[in-house]
Amino acid sequence: MRKGPWDFIHKVLLEPRVGEDTDGPTMLIVTGIGGCGKTQLMLKFLKSYQSEFASQFFIDGSSKGRIRADILRNVRALGTEHSQKTFEDCIIYLSHPSPDHTRLLLYDNVDDPDLDISSLLPQGKSCVIAITSRNSLLGDMYPETHLRLDIMSIDEAVDLLLQGPAHATTLTEKARAEATAIAEALGCLPVALQQARSYMQQTKCSPSAYLQRLSANRHKLLGRAVKHQLDAQAVSTYAAFETSFDKLSPRSQKLLRLLSHYHWRAFPLELVALAANQTFSEYEDKRDEHGDDFYAGKRVLEDIFLQDGEWDITNLDEMTLALQSYSLSSISAGIETSLLQMHPLVHEWIRSCIPETERHAYQSAAVVLLALGACNGHPVTMQYLPSHVIHMSPLWDRLHVNDAVAFGFILFENGLYERALQLREMIVKKLRECLASSDINLLKSVSELASNYRELGRLQEAVMLQEAELKSAQEVLGDRHPHVIEASSRLAFTYQNMGRLKEAEGLQVTVLNLRKEILGERHPDTIKTLNGLGFTYAGLGRLNEARSLLEEAVRMNKEILGDRHPDTIYVSNTLALIYRNLGRPKEAKIIQEEQLKLMKEIFGEQHPDTLAALGNLILTYSDLGRLEEAIVLQEEVVKQRKTIFGQRHPRTIESSENLALFYLNVGRIKESEALNTDIFQQSKEVLGEQHPVTIAIASNLATVYRDSGRLNMARELLEKVVRQRKEVQGERHPSTFSDSCNLAIIYQSLGRLHEAIELLEEGLKLAKETFGERHQITATILAVLGLTLRDLGRWSDAETLLTESLDVIKESCGDRHLDTIEVTSGLASILRLLKRLDEAEPLASKSQTISTDLVGSRHSITLSTSHELAAVFHDLGRLDEAFSLQKETFATIKDVLGERHFQTTKVQLLLARIYTSLQRKREALNLLTGVEPVVSEVLGVSHPQYLEYQAIKSDCQKMGELEVTTPDGYALGEPEPQ
Repeated sequence: MRKGPWDFIHKVLLEPRVGEDTDGPTMLIVTGIGGCGKTQLMLKFLKSYQSEFASQFFIDGSSKGRIRADILRNVRALGTEHSQKTFEDCIIYLSHPSPDHTRLLLYDNVDDPDLDISSLLPQGKSCVIAITSRNSLLGDMYPETHLRLDIMSIDEAVDLLLQGPAHATTLTEKARAEATAIAEALGCLPVALQQARSYMQQTKCSPSAYLQRLSANRHKLLGRAVKHQLDAQAVSTYAAFETSFDKLSPRSQKLLRLLSHYHWRAFPLELVALAANQTFSEYEDKRDEHGDDFYAGKRVLEDIFLQDGEWDITNLDEMTLALQSYSLSSISAGIETSLLQMHPLVHEWIRSCIPETERHAYQSAAVVLLALGACNGHPVTMQYLPSHVIHMSPLWDRLHVNDAVAFGFILFENGLYERALQLREMIVKKLRECLASSDINLLKSVSELASNYRELGRLQEAVMLQEAELKSAQEVLGDRHPHVIEASSRLAFTYQNMGRLKEAEGLQVTVLNLRKEILGERHPDTIKTLNGLGFTYAGLGRLNEARSLLEEAVRMNKEILGDRHPDTIYVSNTLALIYRNLGRPKEAKIIQEEQLKLMKEIFGEQHPDTLAALGNLILTYSDLGRLEEAIVLQEEVVKQRKTIFGQRHPRTIESSENLALFYLNVGRIKESEALNTDIFQQSKEVLGEQHPVTIAIASNLATVYRDSGRLNMARELLEKVVRQRKEVQGERHPSTFSDSCNLAIIYQSLGRLHEAIELLEEGLKLAKETFGERHQITATILAVLGLTLRDLGRWSDAETLLTESLDVIKESCGDRHLDTIEVTSGLASILRLLKRLDEAEPLASKSQTISTDLVGSRHSITLSTSHELAAVFHDLGRLDEAFSLQKETFATIKDVLGERHFQTTKVQLLLARIYTSLQRKREALNLLTGVEPVVSEVLGVSHPQYLEYQAIKSDCQKMGELEVTTPDGYALGEPEPQ
């Protein structure tokens, strides 16, 4: 028994009615595809609850005449006093209360969408009325009592298949597994399951044997009627479908045949309107003359969707309503489109019944319609197309090049890069066989293939193709041809991805000069080039040049195109990113909020570019310390991207990566680790282990390990990341430098200072060669190297490096950037060690104040600057201020990172040192109680923290013996200068 539907029927027909409208008859509408068990379920209900009703009428609802005849027959059968009643008399009679119980009227198979059933129903509360129908729209009459009888659940299907004497004994796991396989193969459709059960019982074949027969003779088995079954009608699965199909108009039948060539789920109806607006012929990208299949497909599409040669969307509405009327399809709401789906067996049957002479034409029409969906301006519709492109994969090697280009574009834009690559490699191979190497259409295809390699992280293959393409194009077309200029621009973008920024700059400057000369300074393509060049300048550390360039681009776009043009919006967002990098997050926020508002109005809230802009604004909120707000918004971005692109799309993965970083920044380390681990696995499966996105996630996961105190796990993973960065992106890529710096910091935290210095000095030399001495990357390496020298006791050398680093970073980012704050605080620590406390105190105080203002008191940088300021107060003898600040810092860092984190022990040890200086020995020793096992286990007994622990313990012991015995404690300090 199907528990859910049975309980629903019981509730509607037998339980007291609750609500405002209790005057009319109790109504139950049961709808579903032919063969889903509507009639059988209701007949079983009538039999089970016969005593609950004064009388039960079974009424054939197939036509108005049959309904009138059956009502007359049923009423007259109640007694001779009713023998002369007309139909109208019968309706009036049934509308009056019965002296006994209520009456139950079952109108079965009310399938005709043109039948006005309401005029054939009794009124009042005297009857309980149930209607079964294939017309799902009938349920709109009484939506609250509408039962959509869908397919069975797997468990229900297995129970149905295994009913009967042959299975009366305890079922084996094997039998259930085989029955499950049958249920899945039949889409859990009741009539098909009944057929299968009947066949197995009558032929005595096992479930495994039936599966073999189904695989070999599917059409024959599903066309066989169910016989000799008391609880089933003598009808086959396919006969049930045919009954509904035959009632459709010829145009609706043709639509179903067309749709049977796509995947059975989530066909976007907006695609038809989009194709109609392109006259079913205007491909966005055409590489060759169309073949005969295109014109055959176009004729089929026009035959189905045009009436008297004209497109009218209401005709499509009428056809889809007809399909729903017979439950041959259902419609659900998607994002900015309605989605049509069929039951898999209906889908399969319809396709199998297409006349042999018409099959190729329908297939061609399906290809053309899908290819017309490959449009840049309709990403919302296009998100639903990849499953249909993949469904047609058996045709890929026979596709016309124009269709293959369109299919490749759909897959690529939806992040299915491996699948897109199959098509694009095939396209290039085909075109090379018939076109000259310099042909513009071949060059375009090679360019797309290179883009595919780039997105897959196969940068060397991408750049080789693009360099060869550019050379060929220059030889044939000359340097000033639009395609050559565009190819140069794309190659520059790949150079950017590889960290070859000088080469990218050279190409972009050339492109910019050519476009100025050919198109003029105010042409949109010229201004777009400014946008790309601005990105490169930013990567080269020339942030103010980037800012000037982009401010000019924004100004010109506003004058020429207006504030609401997409080009103006995109370049404004790029300018905001530069402001962020310059440490001007408040100005960035103003721009980003303005542009986001425009994008929501113009593109819609769920447009991929709108979500990308929101993601950038969220990063700015993070810079401003609005981390909790950033997390809430980023969680929404991830949710939206999962809805639009799916969980495994690269954009979804990148959004999840940012969310994991936010979790880490607010100390939600376990959540960050769980999310990073999940997306790391997804990225490896979707993009590959060597893809830059996958490597970046691994780097973030190493940071999680580091921040959770698992330094050796972090070291092992980050060593692998650095190797991969060098292999994939090269040793001069900004990300390679960044991860090498992070690895050096881990070496530093582990006390492996000489290894850290060796790594940093090698990176510094390379950074100076690559970016110059005044680049932010160079300055960052200088800062980390300086702090490592500090820990070695080389304080004067450290001061020189930190001062040089701070000068560059302040010039690039300004005083209120987090990088500036960190380096300033580091310099304060060195001045403190050099006993230049009057110089150290203002630097430490300024760093702590700005950090608290920017990112709040719980941010890791604020905790670090607060710790350093407390150390300065301590050394200045301002012990009460030191104690108050460090006690607060200790409470916060324990809450954020936990008690066993190496950064927590660092803060804890300084607090113990302050207690010692305050002569509060017992509190110092009590604080040290839990430190020794953590430090010795996490960092080791040779680590500077452990050595300082011993120094604090010794200082406490020199103050005199205490009655309390404590384990070895450890406090933070610095080694003696060399």
